[in-house]
Amino acid sequence: VVWVIDFLFSNMSMVRCYYDNILLNILGACGGTYTIFLLSDVIATYCNALKKLCAWIGMNSMTILCIHNIDLDVPIRYLLKIDDDLAIPFAIAECVIGTLILQYIPLTRKIYNISNLSLK
Repeated sequence: VVWVIDFLFSNMSMVRCYYDNILLNILGACGGTYTIFLLSDVIATYCNALKKLCAWIGMNSMTILCIHNIDLDVPIRYLLKIDDDLAIPFAIAECVIGTLILQYIPLTRKIYNISNLSLK
């Protein structure tokens, strides 16, 4: 509940080091982390393919973060005039697709230690 309240009523940006209500942001971060923990437990128990996808994203999170940093400097979604409602899903898709592409380039696979995605 705290996570949803923080998401709806407080503004923050980790990139800009801006926190509208630091106490609410910290409580929201703790609540969000706990929510993700509970969701991952459910996913690990009931959804094997989704479990493997989440594990792959976790193993390649540094590569995804690097691609996201490039996106912050060269915001492709703004150049393509992606609607604000689709900005976050587009950024996530862009980072995951970028990581999938980089895993087939030997140099980047070695630099970032990218794992192969296998949902079998």
